[in-house]
Amino acid sequence: MKKLWFIGLVCLTLSSAVPAQAGVGLTLKGGTLGIGVDGTVSLVPRLNARGNFNFFNYSFTGTQSDVKYKTDLKLKSFAVLIDLHPALRSGFRLSGGLLFNRNKIEMKSDQITGTYTIGSQTYTSNQVGSLNGGVDFKPNAPYLGLGWGNATGRRIGFALDLGVVFQGSPDVSLAATGPIASDANFQQNMNQEVQNVEDDLKNFKYYPVVALGITFRLHS
Repeated sequence: MKKLWFIGLVCLTLSSAVPAQAGVGLTLKGGTLGIGVDGTVSLVPRLNARGNFNFFNYSFTGTQSDVKYKTDLKLKSFAVLIDLHPALRSGFRLSGGLLFNRNKIEMKSDQITGTYTIGSQTYTSNQVGSLNGGVDFKPNAPYLGLGWGNATGRRIGFALDLGVVFQGSPDVSLAATGPIASDANFQQNMNQEVQNVEDDLKNFKYYPVVALGITFRLHS
């Protein structure tokens, strides 16, 4: 919440520096990229520039390739976008730009006893210890979308974003803490396990964006 207030303060400060004819707006929103805030500035009629910051953390337990993990989803991104409003008095817009993507997943195996199936072989928990890993994506990802709402227009309004982040195939890392971690055959099976997890997550190379928000015109 402190981050939202800070970004809002920055937008208010910037609004005092823009020309009198330029509109400035703020949007508070939530969606698949997390909780976010937009700062919007009108460039020319029908064309706005928008800066967007999002964040959110969520923990859950999930299974990948028959291994149970405690998983932390950490969303953090910043986008620079251009909004085109084809009709001057319509809220409909087409958006495109670049997302600076710091979204990631951290995983730790949730198995104390029993066995792991890694690659094509079964190991005991005493051999493997725990499995620690993560999932990262392309740090700079194109964004294309459409939506409704213009923060530089009405004093208070609503905003909708629908789009796709082209963040590329996930980059998965896994490491074991047990005594077998340095074994060559085990490492080969670990590589296969990494490939299995990447295959399970391959659909996330196209990350869907859905967000709803409230807009506030700060300067017109």
